Parts: sequence; C-alpha cells; structure tokens
Amino acid sequence: MKTLLFIIYLIPFLGMSQNAETHISYFNNGQVKERLTYINGKLNGTSITYFESGNIKETQFYKDGLKEGEWTMFDDNKNKLASAHFSNNKKDGEWIVFDSNGKTRFEMCYEHDKKTGTWIMRDETGYIVQVREY
Repeated sequence: MKTLLFIIYLIPFLGMSQNAETHISYFNNGQVKERLTYINGKLNGTSITYFESGNIKETQFYKDGLKEGEWTMFDDNKNKLASAHFSNNKKDGEWIVFDSNGKTRFEMCYEHDKKTGTWIMRDETGYIVQVREY
C-alpha cells in the first residue's frame, strides 16, 4: 500500500521531467524576430516569427519536432496571406492563399502530402480562372 501511495504521489512530477526551453532571437532594433519553444530538444507548441516592425509574420505549430496543425502567414500590414495545415509533418487539409487585399487567390487541399480534391485559382477580382481535380 505504501508503494502505491508513493507512485500516486510521483505521478504529477513525472511530466515535469521534460526539458522545456524558449528560444528568442532579436532584430538589431531590439524587436523580437523569432520565438520558438523546444521540449527535450524538439520544437513543440506554437512558434512565431515577426517582421522587424514587431508585427507577426508567421505562426506555426509543432509536436515533437514535426509540423502539426494550422500554420498562418501575414504581411507586415497584418493581412492574412496564407493558411496551411499539417499532420505529422505532412501537408494535410485545406490550404488557402490570399492577396494583400484579403481576396482568396488559391484554394487547395492535401491528404497525407498528396494533392486531393478540387483546387481553385482566382484572379484579383475573385473570378475563377482555373479549376483542377486531384
């Protein structure tokens, strides 16, 4: 019984054995350039890169060093330029590319790193100029 109680006591501390580090690099003007989190030497969680102005350039998510979840890109005026999805380091899900005016230019889909579904390309007015099936 004492052994069981000792093990139950240790369970909350087992997760603390992970070695988490945040790496921050800076531009010459002092603004943050990049903020990355590592656990046990592998990228984990949200990583953010910035423009020299301080605005967010890209958000990325990692799990055990692999690309995972949504990645988003912005221009220096805070306009969303792209949204991409990864699963286990592979392109997986919807990818959308926008122009600086916020109009959708490309709609794509991947499944396990392979092109799939309907891909749509639009011109600057939003008019569909190309459709491909994969």
